[in-house]
Amino acid sequence: VATAALSFGPKLACGQGVVAGVEQETVYIWPTSILNLSLANAYDGAPWEEKALARLAKIAEKGYDNYVKAVLPLELDRDPALAEEHSLADGSMNNTAWLRWQKRVFSGVAKVPVEELNWDGKPVPRFEGLPYKWPEFHKSKETALLMKSIFHVARTYMKQFGREAAERFKEFQPFLWAEVYGPGEFQHMRTHTGAAVAGLYCAKAADADDGRGPEIAFMDPRGEFPPFGHSHTYRLKTDDLLMWPAWAPHSLEVHPSDSRSVYIRFMLWPPGGTTEFDWEDDPTGDMSVKKSNVIRVKNKPSSGDRSEL
Repeated sequence: VATAALSFGPKLACGQGVVAGVEQETVYIWPTSILNLSLANAYDGAPWEEKALARLAKIAEKGYDNYVKAVLPLELDRDPALAEEHSLADGSMNNTAWLRWQKRVFSGVAKVPVEELNWDGKPVPRFEGLPYKWPEFHKSKETALLMKSIFHVARTYMKQFGREAAERFKEFQPFLWAEVYGPGEFQHMRTHTGAAVAGLYCAKAADADDGRGPEIAFMDPRGEFPPFGHSHTYRLKTDDLLMWPAWAPHSLEVHPSDSRSVYIRFMLWPPGGTTEFDWEDDPTGDMSVKKSNVIRVKNKPSSGDRSEL
């Protein structure tokens, strides 16, 4: 998705085998490169792998239900700030709170400071007596298979940003979390600055009665005022894998179905994490795309040609 089209460099095109005219070069700066592919047939002929990705949705749903019923009430009792925020809750609150808890869980599993995981400036407290483990997700073969697939696709995704980016991003440090959306739930517009790549694997997409599935929307990063401010949406299907620059503003539209959709979200850094990544050197934000075409020159009428008014 090209988000800006600037810089025109016209020059004369002529010579043997070249159509006479003006060659126009258009440079698209700061394009938002969004990858969208399906893993539905990625493991044809491998029965365990095919079923493994399907099982991820059940693992995530079970983990979400356990959090909402057993963990979230304890957090609300011990954290007045979270309780006040939750009292004003909209359709994004449960997943926002669950993400905070998952940061603590992943920090313990990966031995990464919690401040380096999608840091938004808000505290991520750890309360005595609360469980901060989710081995069914983080220690499962199903999650390991998904991460292997994500890393494979991410290496290809980064090649478009140049040789240096391809060499730098052969290996990754990830942050992985799950989200579960039911009727009327959604996610506000957000970005994940501080990482190179963000993405989503749709483990389960629920269909609404009108046939519309859940949608993710990407906003024009140039701002909301005309002539900008447009959005680009994808209707998600089970097994869809999306990747985009982490700085790209995006949201999940209001969930249209009575059943649930399940997403595995991720962010990727170089192997050294945030210490090896500076947003000023982000290759996804330093990309341009050039296109050239020739504006043909109309043949001039000869001196013998006459025209009548």
